[in-house]
Amino acid sequence: MPSLLRFLFAALLVLPIARSGHAAINPEAFKNNAPEILELKIEELGRGEKPSRILLRARVIAVRKSAAGVRVGDTVLIRYTWHQEDILRRAAAHAAQPPRPGPQFLHEPEPPAEGAKILAHLAPAEAPEVKGALRAFQPAAHQYSFAPLP
Repeated sequence: MPSLLRFLFAALLVLPIARSGHAAINPEAFKNNAPEILELKIEELGRGEKPSRILLRARVIAVRKSAAGVRVGDTVLIRYTWHQEDILRRAAAHAAQPPRPGPQFLHEPEPPAEGAKILAHLAPAEAPEVKGALRAFQPAAHQYSFAPLP
């Protein structure tokens, strides 16, 4: 009987740890946690001081959620780093591994084209080069941050 109690006690201690392992996260969880969910029209796609630095200037065409008080008609700047070669290399290494439960392969989103209309899931970003009323943001949902709009 004491060994059965020890086993049950050990199982109760280990079970929550085993269940909280590195499980894949539903992309909707990333997107719903974004403080800014905006419909945007990309006006300008630029590169920063390094080729991997992406700078998007976009006009807000609709606001679904905004903690920062963004309004329709505002212009926002989205800045982030995107290393296409590094993403492709890491994706190939991840795909070469046998299927197993564990963390997802996450990366920054591919930059949208100029003129594209997108649904963007964003978070505030530090941008010392931004002056005036222009607000700076960064992708908040990894590769799920941008989705094309019809």
